[in-house]
Amino acid sequence: MLGPMPRLVCLLPLALGALVYAVFGHPFLPMIQLELAGTADRAVEIVNGRTSDFRDAVVVDWVAFIPGYVLSIVLAARRLASHRLATLVTVLAMVAGALDVVENAWLWRGLTDPTQAAFALATAFASTKFVLLLPAAVIAVLALVRPTARERVATPA
Repeated sequence: MLGPMPRLVCLLPLALGALVYAVFGHPFLPMIQLELAGTADRAVEIVNGRTSDFRDAVVVDWVAFIPGYVLSIVLAARRLASHRLATLVTVLAMVAGALDVVENAWLWRGLTDPTQAAFALATAFASTKFVLLLPAAVIAVLALVRPTARERVATPA
């Protein structure tokens, strides 16, 4: 069984996913606004003729960013002393990632055919994703900031 992951190892998947997104995903698009648009009219206003760019962003999110943030949170959770808390953070991150995948499927459908249902469902999945992701990410950051028991022992006082 693997022990706590070094900080750099924990952050590497997120950094790689963010780099790929920055290069190929049109990082300055208002993606979060689109995810939370809620209606077809609002989504069409946000997309403003840049459907192809938004599709690129969705694909890169699927391929690089979602796996990157999920894996980084899961690896950071391994640094937690509490096995229960680590398991909870892992489950939250994995469910949030799955919700993100489904959200992207509805965004893709809405970008193809902007219907009320597509953007209402994308917003519902995105909102739930953020509710789960926020505590998982906060706890993961705390796990990365705090030294593990092994690191405290290895560092002389």
